[in-house]
Amino acid sequence: MRASRRKRPSSMTPARIAAVVIASIVVLLIGANGYYRYVQAPMWNDQTKLEEQAMKIAGLQETSDSYTYVWDDTIWIVEGKDKQGDEVYVWLYENPNAMQPVIRKVKDGVTKEQLKEKLLSSKPDANLEHIKLGWKDNEPVWELFYSRDQSGTDFYYYDFYRYSDGGFIITYSLPKQ
Repeated sequence: MRASRRKRPSSMTPARIAAVVIASIVVLLIGANGYYRYVQAPMWNDQTKLEEQAMKIAGLQETSDSYTYVWDDTIWIVEGKDKQGDEVYVWLYENPNAMQPVIRKVKDGVTKEQLKEKLLSSKPDANLEHIKLGWKDNEPVWELFYSRDQSGTDFYYYDFYRYSDGGFIITYSLPKQ
């Protein structure tokens, strides 16, 4: 006769399997977060330095936003408030010797809303993707990126307008693929 053995119960119960899976996911998320912070740290450090530089140069009390703008050159644009409480934009090169910072009060220029109305009144079929501050031909500009459906095909455009008076500068169209 055959000897019958009793099976020993498995040490991996459903609860233990769930605990191992959850612990693995947590470790992966912590690792991904650490890697992301490691990769972004140089940019965050540059951003902090340039915000401090803008605060010092323009006499800002606080900054609300800053970002890089790349077209012909790489420029940092910092938004903030000065001592009088007026909103201010500051354009800075990463290399401070390349150009003097440009400081403009928001009230001294054209607003996003005005440019949006201007674009949509001249091109009502435009699908506006974004409006942002930029730098072109050594002056502060607004960049408008939009698409238009022409004969069933979307065409994309960049329009540039002077920050000071909203005067049109140039349009670039992207080639269709």
